[in-house]
Amino acid sequence: MNDQRRLQIRQIRRMLGLSAAETGQLVGVTEKAWQHWESGIRNMPETKYQLFLSKVGNQIKDTNNNYDLITVSRYDERGFPSALGVLSNLNYLGHVYSEDGQIMCVDSLILDLNTNLRRRNRICFNINDNDHAKRAVERWANRVKDDVDFNVGESWL
Repeated sequence: MNDQRRLQIRQIRRMLGLSAAETGQLVGVTEKAWQHWESGIRNMPETKYQLFLSKVGNQIKDTNNNYDLITVSRYDERGFPSALGVLSNLNYLGHVYSEDGQIMCVDSLILDLNTNLRRRNRICFNINDNDHAKRAVERWANRVKDDVDFNVGESWL
């Protein structure tokens, strides 16, 4: 599994306050299997990754209506999707469009688990494949404006 995905699943699990055993139950695997995925010992199957994103997205929306968790995908030449990343209104910083208006890049604040420092993360995606994400991001932009009260590079610990 690539490091970005490994860190992403750990970050989402921690953000939700779930144990590895609880998170494993969400996708039908043991605590040990989940720990292997997070540590990079084994690769998380794409189907389990998609199931995880689906389950946590629904769980968050059920418990807190002010929290959006949006999955962004890319499609291969056969039309099969793969997850590109996850966006949330809670760590949204801003967005830009490509000159032709086909690509949206969204900046988010994340915790770098290697350094325990806040940093900016950018996910770029095709708008035609992710219209739901475009609508959500534009909604967030109207709410955010100048609410940001952090320093990139500042420790969260």
